[in-house]
Amino acid sequence: PTDAPLPVITGGEGCTLFTTDGRRILDAAAGAIVGNIGWGRAEVADAARAAMAAGGYVMPLWPTPHRLALVDELSEHWLPDGFTQVFFTSGGSESTDSALRLARAYQVAKGRADRWKVIGRHPSYHGMTLGTMAVASHSGRQRGYEPLLLPFPHAHVSDAADLERVFAEAD
Repeated sequence: PTDAPLPVITGGEGCTLFTTDGRRILDAAAGAIVGNIGWGRAEVADAARAAMAAGGYVMPLWPTPHRLALVDELSEHWLPDGFTQVFFTSGGSESTDSALRLARAYQVAKGRADRWKVIGRHPSYHGMTLGTMAVASHSGRQRGYEPLLLPFPHAHVSDAADLERVFAEAD
């Protein structure tokens, strides 16, 4: 580790970030995966502006033309046969946390309230909510929060035998 000050980012274009001291930095991490479309893309900014001007995202989840069009697109071209419902969230952490809640609600609805464990991958990052931090395996992000995190089991991402071990040890 170094004590050098971190660069201050002033903007970006494509996969390049710009700093206050004039450097150009390759953004190989895509800004925690949210910048994977590239920085400074006018067509993306224009689409976001149009959606915001038209009330594209309102709470509660009332219908809007944008939301209804997205439901139609997903239902007609993306969802597997027999799937008819969609649930919108505002980001990856919330999406993963919602999936954990859905899995739990399903087990409770089936009368299996004792089933709550979700197998996390190792290594993994699933978000920064307490639920997503618990199912992930990033000890640095978990440090200090251990009393609040459920003890989800983990299996190595590319080791089938490890996944079998996790199932065998399940209570």
